[in-house]
Amino acid sequence: MEAMTEFAPVYPYPLPEIYQNSADFALTVNGIDIPVTVYTKDYDYASLATGEGKVRFELTLHGGEAIHNWEISPRKLGISPQVEGSKLIFTLARGEYLIVRLNGRMKHLVIAADVAETQVPATNGEGIFNIASAPYSLAGTADFEEGAQDAELLSRTAALQQALDDASRYGTAAGGGAQGTVYIPAGVYCISNLVIGSNTAVYLEPGAVLLCTSDAARLKEHWFKDSVGKPVTWWIATAYQSDNIRLFGRGTLDGNGEALSANGMINNLLVPIATSDFHLDGLTVRNASAWAITTIRSHALSFADLKMFNSMNMGENDGIDVCESQQVTVRRAIGVGLDDPFSTKSWMETTDIASGKTPWPGSPEPVTDVLFEDCLAWTICYGFKVGQGVQQVQERITFRNCVVYDAAVGFGIHHKYGTAEARNITFENMEVEHLSYMNDDNSAWMTMFIIDGSGLGVGPVSDIVIRQVNVYDKGQGSAKLQGTSDAPLTNVTFQNIYMPGKQEAAASLEEMNFGIREYEHDIRILPERVQTQQEGL
Repeated sequence: MEAMTEFAPVYPYPLPEIYQNSADFALTVNGIDIPVTVYTKDYDYASLATGEGKVRFELTLHGGEAIHNWEISPRKLGISPQVEGSKLIFTLARGEYLIVRLNGRMKHLVIAADVAETQVPATNGEGIFNIASAPYSLAGTADFEEGAQDAELLSRTAALQQALDDASRYGTAAGGGAQGTVYIPAGVYCISNLVIGSNTAVYLEPGAVLLCTSDAARLKEHWFKDSVGKPVTWWIATAYQSDNIRLFGRGTLDGNGEALSANGMINNLLVPIATSDFHLDGLTVRNASAWAITTIRSHALSFADLKMFNSMNMGENDGIDVCESQQVTVRRAIGVGLDDPFSTKSWMETTDIASGKTPWPGSPEPVTDVLFEDCLAWTICYGFKVGQGVQQVQERITFRNCVVYDAAVGFGIHHKYGTAEARNITFENMEVEHLSYMNDDNSAWMTMFIIDGSGLGVGPVSDIVIRQVNVYDKGQGSAKLQGTSDAPLTNVTFQNIYMPGKQEAAASLEEMNFGIREYEHDIRILPERVQTQQEGL
């Protein structure tokens, strides 16, 4: 078979009017200019889609500064770029999610190259509810004069909610798993709260932005977050007992979180609650001021080609938290932000998040059968985590083929709140590249520890597998295996853990830098060396 020589078609996403071009970076892909969105002091980002074929990236530093060192994550891709003055050039076999740092600068560039869309709906027709068409007639333009925004904001939100309701009625009447499709053209739509009903698909064109209003008075308070002392809104949520919902396309859900927080409220951007058969594909979710995506007492959920871009300056802005939900997959995703990008949690009915002005429906549920796969994390906290809340059982949770670009803790289990068990948890084919931060005195490639954070008791952790891990940075402190006398940490298997600079797998806990150990039992270490392709010949 001949080597692939054709270059992929490239589909840049338009730069929405509320965003600005980066002053630091320019990017072309296969010769096509890609808008680079200026974002935070830590990173700007560029988004696009590519078809099948080679993908040639040309990244330029503005101002003519010569590139003298570089780093591209994930390291496992083995990218060896060509440097030409202020330009970095490299070619990949397909589009990837990447984090690039040049000349040791604080500001990075995040590149999110999606796979090309294959299921773009028609703009109009049977079962299509295009919000630009009558009776909705919404224009995709921003209106940010807060004092003059009220009437327009309420009208715009009501029209979009009407489109969602019309689509739900259409899909339900059609039966057989049909969906009505709300079509959102490119443009900016500043809105307050929305609720998505059963049998509804929502398509956001590239360049389409749903923007959360920063006017707290126009948003519903759903609960009060004790740790930050602010009310929280579920900006976009599902209807209770709903099913067959899809959000897709290449548009953006923008939480406008920093502006909203300054006005006294924070937001969960997307809340699939008491729903099933829920699917998200291709969207960018950015600027949350609380946990961006929060699944609640739901099952059969999937998230793919997901970009979660949050600030490194706003606390508790997790990417996706799988709460009391089952059969959840998060595949091919990137999460950037101060707080944990990827985690699972379970609570009690009296916990603030579950017992606010809008209490969670039903009874507490376990977290079971969750898969995080092909995910890239950059955070000041944990890249991938089970906990802190383990107040209901969490089991059969897998993190696979995931990369930590930078964090305080690469991955782990933090059983801080609750007496339930966390069990049958697997971390496999993981990469930990940097650990530049410290979080609650933790800086380690992994931790597993149990403490009583609420004074109500503790719960055990058991049947954990950590295998095939490449550690490039062990952290500033010691890794932990720490149970308690009432809740031990038991039956843990390590297999093929490669510590920094080592060619052989670690053969002891000491070699893995586990300097803090208490009440841990039945620990197995399998230092079998992975057979290389050459050795297998």
